[in-house]
Amino acid sequence: MAGSGHGKDSISRKGWRRPNGLASRLAVAFVCLAAYVLLRVLSPMPAESLRDSASGAAIEIARKIDGGGVSATTRVLIVDIDEATIEKFGRWPLPEAALATLVERARRGAPAAIGFAYVFSGATGARDIDPRLAASLSGGPVVLGTAPSRSAQVFDRGRIPSIPVRLNDPRALEALPRFDRLMPVPDPLLRAAAGVGLLSLQLSHDGIPRRLPMLVRYGGALLPSLPVAMLQAASQGRYVDVEGGPAGLRRVSVGERSVRTDAGGLVWFEVDRGVPHQRVSALDLLEGRFDDAALRGNYVLIGSTAAGVSSEHASADGGLLSGMDALAYSLSALLGGKTYFYPVASLWQEILAAVLIAVFALAMDCIFGARALLLSGAAVIAAAWAVAVFVIARTGQIVDPGLLSVFSVVLFASLTLNKYQLMRREARDQLAAKDREVSSLREDNARVSVAAANPRLSIALSHELRQPLAAARNYLGAIRRVAAREQGGGDRVASYVEEASRQISSMTEIMNELAEIVRGDLTLYKEDHLDAVVLDAVRSTIASKAGEDVRLLTRIEGGTPPVLLNRRQIQLVVSNLARNAIEAPRSRPELVLTVAIRALDPEWVEVSVADTASGIPEAIRDRIFSRFESSKKEGSGIGLPLCRDIVAAHGGEIWFETAAGEGTTFYFTLRRAN
Repeated sequence: MAGSGHGKDSISRKGWRRPNGLASRLAVAFVCLAAYVLLRVLSPMPAESLRDSASGAAIEIARKIDGGGVSATTRVLIVDIDEATIEKFGRWPLPEAALATLVERARRGAPAAIGFAYVFSGATGARDIDPRLAASLSGGPVVLGTAPSRSAQVFDRGRIPSIPVRLNDPRALEALPRFDRLMPVPDPLLRAAAGVGLLSLQLSHDGIPRRLPMLVRYGGALLPSLPVAMLQAASQGRYVDVEGGPAGLRRVSVGERSVRTDAGGLVWFEVDRGVPHQRVSALDLLEGRFDDAALRGNYVLIGSTAAGVSSEHASADGGLLSGMDALAYSLSALLGGKTYFYPVASLWQEILAAVLIAVFALAMDCIFGARALLLSGAAVIAAAWAVAVFVIARTGQIVDPGLLSVFSVVLFASLTLNKYQLMRREARDQLAAKDREVSSLREDNARVSVAAANPRLSIALSHELRQPLAAARNYLGAIRRVAAREQGGGDRVASYVEEASRQISSMTEIMNELAEIVRGDLTLYKEDHLDAVVLDAVRSTIASKAGEDVRLLTRIEGGTPPVLLNRRQIQLVVSNLARNAIEAPRSRPELVLTVAIRALDPEWVEVSVADTASGIPEAIRDRIFSRFESSKKEGSGIGLPLCRDIVAAHGGEIWFETAAGEGTTFYFTLRRAN
């Protein structure tokens, strides 16, 4: 039968899907992968901020798994020129004599190195420097700070103290960050100090200080950051070894400490505000209230956290972090060997990871259903974070899980949506194929049903032809009476003759229709508007019962959709139902006949014919659609079974509701054309 082979081409219940869905899956995966590669290569600010936040979170998780922060295991002490110290001297910066005393007291405790975390501003030779301050710096591991400058007054590039550097490939320096302006340091202090370091922590793109530049370029010279300069001073001037190549730096070694860096010489460090650094007020040190011996072997940072003096930054836990604390955490990370870095090949590693995720997603999409696909996407995201945390904890190499996680969410969600769209399209194809099968079966069933009814065809013919023949007989009798009694009644005779002719034509149409049914030549699938078909049949039936007191009510929804029908057969059904209602016994003179049409759902339309007669007797309700059963005295019991057969041939159903003394309503359904 037509449409019977469509099920073989439908979507399989398991295994690989049809090839026609593979192209859309590949397109979805390619678009998502191309977007990821573009974002990763161009690194716009939102993507970089996401990567920084995710990397910072992964570092924090790795730190907790690895047993805590570095500040608890290293020796960094902050000498804080706090608000009490500034109030004592009544000015900022402190007098040079007080600073000289502070350095002398600190050096007496034999620290590993001392670093000034603020700048001694002033142009070279612009003012006299207290000789005592210069003397306090001389001969010890004391490092001064400088910072990027926005003014025209800059550090003389020719006077930057050179650091002893051993470099395996000069091309590596091209990737280092470059500064064009630095704040000047007075000459006497510059000559006395052990070195100068840059006070410039790089904020990550989410605004949290997590990155430390190991070295920067200033003119033709190399300048270390303050923590690196302090390590170099503590190692008594040993070389700073720099390893790299054309792609940039790989490693910076100071004394016994070797630190892996990214191509630009940057390292990441962690901030654990739960384990604060040891801190002493500068006033306590100046006034002898602090034991100098506690400084032995420690790295001392001298700076200020006073309001209006110290800079403040956001921290990973949502609090505020002073610039002094951030610098102390970076120094602790170098001392404790807890720094992290993006490898030079991180770009290609992350793109390769995205390609592998895309291949895995395509395989899962082809093999499993939508729910398993979403679960595998969640597993991929969890695995990305687990791998990132494991690699960071074991090697210090940063693997970004953030952008990969977003890529995975978009990829798996897009593939799932595409899968649902494919399933909907294939379901529509299946439904269309099934509709064709049902249509073919319905036509075959109608032919078989009608063929089986051939032995009773004579009864059906007598039932259906009785009405138009009776009407024709009545009209012809009226013609004879008018012609015998009336003179000049030609107009009335002509109208009666016309109506008799119409009834005989109707009888001819019925005979032709029944002949088609006998042959099985059914035309079921012509689109037509049901309201016109139904109303024509009802009004014609009422007109043929001119002596009856019948009032017609219609309830037809606006915009009722067209249906698939054989117009003549459906009119036959409606005429039978209307005629049965008019001829049924009633308890009141007037009969109200209500015809309603409404759309049930996107597939079916319902027609109802209701009357206010006495209702169907309870004794025959169960057999009302059986042949030769009728509630009328002269009924043949063929009309309703024939209605049932016609409605069934159209694929619909017919039923009724009745109540004694109140009337009966017959319903039947037809399939919509669209």
